Amino acid sequence: MADKKMTDLKKFIVAALLGAGILTYPAGATEIQAIQVQTDQAHILRLDKPVKSVIIGNDAIADAVMQDAKTIILTGRNNGVTNLVVIDQSGDTLLDEKVMVGQNDLATTRVFRGSNMIVLSCTPICEPKVKVVAPPRS
Repeated sequence: MADKKMTDLKKFIVAALLGAGILTYPAGATEIQAIQVQTDQAHILRLDKPVKSVIIGNDAIADAVMQDAKTIILTGRNNGVTNLVVIDQSGDTLLDEKVMVGQNDLATTRVFRGSNMIVLSCTPICEPKVKVVAPPRS
């Protein structure tokens, strides 16, 4: 019984400290920090230092191209999560971030026939959405 009272007292103290702003959780404790990109859309990353190399964990999910020494263009290919690693001229890691690619639902409609799904792009007339597959890299 004394243990339950002690646990309740600890919960009360933590709640009071959180409420007063004295005790806080780090922002990243409940959120996943990631670069958000939509499928078939480009996202521009501008960096302060020149980049030597760019690495994407899974290039079936996202693609990264160096536009110039300080600019990277990320393109969402397929839904999923991967990572982006950027290395500077001296070999140090400038960036190591998750990249989350999600469906671009703007002006789209899904039609289900049994277990089959067709995605239509409605801009303004609904037509099947084209999925372009990039050629394999050599």
